[in-house]
Amino acid sequence: MITFIGEMVLDTIQGETTSFYAGGAPYNVAKRYGHLGNKCFFCSIIGHDEEGVKLFDDIYKHKNIFAFLSQNEKVHSSVTYVTLDENHDRHFTFELHRTYELFPKIPRILYKTSDTFHFSSLALTNKRSAKKMLHLMKKLHKLHKRISFDVNLRPSLFKSNDDMIKIYKKILPHIDILKVSEDEATLLNLNEAALNQDVLLLLSKGDKGGDIIYHHKKISLPSYPCLCLSTLGAGDAFLAGALFYLESIHYENIEKELENILKYANASGAYAISHDQDQYPSKDELDEFIKQFEDN
Repeated sequence: MITFIGEMVLDTIQGETTSFYAGGAPYNVAKRYGHLGNKCFFCSIIGHDEEGVKLFDDIYKHKNIFAFLSQNEKVHSSVTYVTLDENHDRHFTFELHRTYELFPKIPRILYKTSDTFHFSSLALTNKRSAKKMLHLMKKLHKLHKRISFDVNLRPSLFKSNDDMIKIYKKILPHIDILKVSEDEATLLNLNEAALNQDVLLLLSKGDKGGDIIYHHKKISLPSYPCLCLSTLGAGDAFLAGALFYLESIHYENIEKELENILKYANASGAYAISHDQDQYPSKDELDEFIKQFEDN
């Protein structure tokens, strides 16, 4: 099983009307992963406030997520304001309170029940939580656990790009599965040569599809042609599809399965942008989504 670790924030989607969704990159991935049919764990810290109640209640909508949530009375829950431009691209404004800085404590039982631990990057914006994340990653590797990481850059939350890059460079040597967007890879100078060959690199490229690289083998696939309603959550869905497929094959014969892993990632991302924000496909629905393009 996978344990997802990191921030849970209230996404406020601003448009003709205002909508509220429980979000945060690791939680978004966990939701889509769970709806595809796999059970998983999720660990986070939220505030003891009105926003925290909304976040806490959202967990019950997703039966395959077993959550370990801590509510902290001393801090407020974090809020992200999201606007969409005429091209359906996202623009973020953050109202981040200390919940995103407080790295959650991992229950001991998860060290026994999970083989893969997934992290996202928001905690890296705080030196204390970044140190805790790095310590946990090192501990997990000693226990022969697999580490997944979503770069999910937010440069505005760091003091400088140089400071941001320095922090990321400390994390990268401890990662087994790395998801990064094309723009993020350019900014961090991430490529096959910069990573250990045992790292499975998932590169999301928006409407150009994606790449997957492993053991010096690279496969590229185009995106699925579909009507884009919003790009919100596309990268999270891309990663959820890849992780789901990897779990389904028990991480065996990865080199032979690269094309299928990327196909599932691309399909999951395409489904997300062509459906409403709170529509999460089951495995059967995503398989049918793929089939309709293969039949044409």
